[in-house]
Amino acid sequence: MSHTFTFTDDELQCLRVCLQNAPTPYHISKKKIVSELEDKIGKPPKVKAEPLRLPKYEYGIKKLWKKMAHIGGTNYKNPVTLMDDEIQTIINKPKRVRYTMMPNQIFDPKYVDNPQKNYNELVELQAYEYLRRETFKNIKLLITVPGNLDLYAGFGIIVKIPATFKAGNTPQMDRKYSGRYVIVGVRHHTGDGLKMKTELLLARDSMVG
Repeated sequence: MSHTFTFTDDELQCLRVCLQNAPTPYHISKKKIVSELEDKIGKPPKVKAEPLRLPKYEYGIKKLWKKMAHIGGTNYKNPVTLMDDEIQTIINKPKRVRYTMMPNQIFDPKYVDNPQKNYNELVELQAYEYLRRETFKNIKLLITVPGNLDLYAGFGIIVKIPATFKAGNTPQMDRKYSGRYVIVGVRHHTGDGLKMKTELLLARDSMVG
């Protein structure tokens, strides 16, 4: 049985597009239906469009370091600067940038006269977010203190570790590991129920300059 229908150009184009997105019939005996329909009504024309062009953004830890707020304050520096030049080159510019949607930045009011500028900054914003997170792995400590339920992740804590030398009769603090940290992990141990200790995973991005 056959049927005859009349379509306008727009209606026919709509059918062509819908056919391209339609699933192939599950039954194996009907697998040729889609190709047979394409032979009758044709395929939709391919529309060529220019890809979105974004300027190349050369990001690096050294470039963004001064824009970050650091746990130790202005007297602290990036420990990566003490490494070999070749290692610094590898660490300074990670190989990949992952794109994620940042809806809070798409409509930045400071670019109200140039909305496209918001999209141009997506790469920089994502790189900064990644580098900001990675720098917290520069120095990490795992310590155990007497049980304290007031300590929580995100809380600031000051650690004092004596150095292996003295200045006269005065013990000195270790310049690399002493100072302010952020708690990134907490575990409370109750043991036999009579004693409690708290295990802290600490992290920070900088050391005393």
